[in-house]
Amino acid sequence: MIKIEHEVLDNIEADLLPWLREHAAEPEALRRLPDETAAKLRDSGVMRLIQPARCGGYEADPQVFYEAVRLIGTACGSSAWVTGVVGVHSYQVGLYDQRAQDEVYGDDPDTWISSHYQPHGVLTPVEGGYRLSGHWHFSSGSDHCNWVFVGARIGADTSEDEVDLQNWYHVLVPRPDYRVDDVWDVVGLAGTGSNDIIIEDAFVPEHRVLAWMDLVQQNCPGREINTGPLFRMPWTALFGSAVAAPMVGMGYGALEHYVRSQQPKPGADGERSRPVMGDWVILRGVAEASSELHAARELLLGNLVEMYEYACADEPIPQELRQRCRRDQIMAGVLSLRATDTVFEHAGGRALGRKNALQRMWRDAHGARAHVVNSPNMSLAAYATGLLGGVNYDLMGS
Repeated sequence: MIKIEHEVLDNIEADLLPWLREHAAEPEALRRLPDETAAKLRDSGVMRLIQPARCGGYEADPQVFYEAVRLIGTACGSSAWVTGVVGVHSYQVGLYDQRAQDEVYGDDPDTWISSHYQPHGVLTPVEGGYRLSGHWHFSSGSDHCNWVFVGARIGADTSEDEVDLQNWYHVLVPRPDYRVDDVWDVVGLAGTGSNDIIIEDAFVPEHRVLAWMDLVQQNCPGREINTGPLFRMPWTALFGSAVAAPMVGMGYGALEHYVRSQQPKPGADGERSRPVMGDWVILRGVAEASSELHAARELLLGNLVEMYEYACADEPIPQELRQRCRRDQIMAGVLSLRATDTVFEHAGGRALGRKNALQRMWRDAHGARAHVVNSPNMSLAAYATGLLGGVNYDLMGS
């Protein structure tokens, strides 16, 4: 089993996880992370793990960040989801022009950035940059963020179904230039506050606009000043892992919750108090769930470890490894959801209780699966197409 050590992981295990378990129902009731939960995440240091060192971050080995997200997922699915998708943005900011990095982190290295990358915005060129308008959905953690990444096209009708990859941009916008529309009311990941972002004719300087193709091909101005191995890692590998790691954590959390629930009560009559111990169907299911979760963690982290070794050696990361990483991001989610379903299936009617954390973990895992980047059908078919001699058409495997 991959062993990872870091002071932030120590902080999470010693202080954050016990607190999150005790307060895990609160985000769902509020439909966003409570201010105190967000403050606890900030204080743990997890959001700065893959932030540039020059901007107050740890600039750590990426496996540390994804292990941190997984651990948080064992206690609170909504907190893990926000940690993954907001925390990965600190890495992306490091790929932008130095002026953008300094604008985001100059006054506060704990600044958070939310996102919606689909190109639902229109950029109109003007002197010094662009005017931007658009409406984006599902921007997780947006209530606690002072910046947002949004996707846009130059002079394009955002109703078009086909996305021209040569005309797809990630645009960085500060909070005064957009508003958050509170629309998030769902049954899974209910505490993530994944609300809408609306921008009406905001000016965006050119240095806060980066082409999708430049991100994929790593033609990023930030790499000229952030020269460490972290910023030689593919953006697609890091973002895809940010939405897979919470699912792995939720699965571990579901299994751990079930195991705790099956421990003998004080004064109980040994094995007679635990009829599950004689049910071979349930016992096999629990064993398989445990194995699937172990495999999911190894799949998720193993490829990142291998990629980071190439990055540390300043060698090109093979395309085969990039595509395998994408395949295994998907399979980590598939295995984790399967394990979560197995645990929930065998937990009995008490698991349906509103005060039972297991039903929330189960709903959160299915909510995470609904994210397009966690969808197995297209991505696994694309990988198999490449394996059989065709062209792997999955953009996230670039």
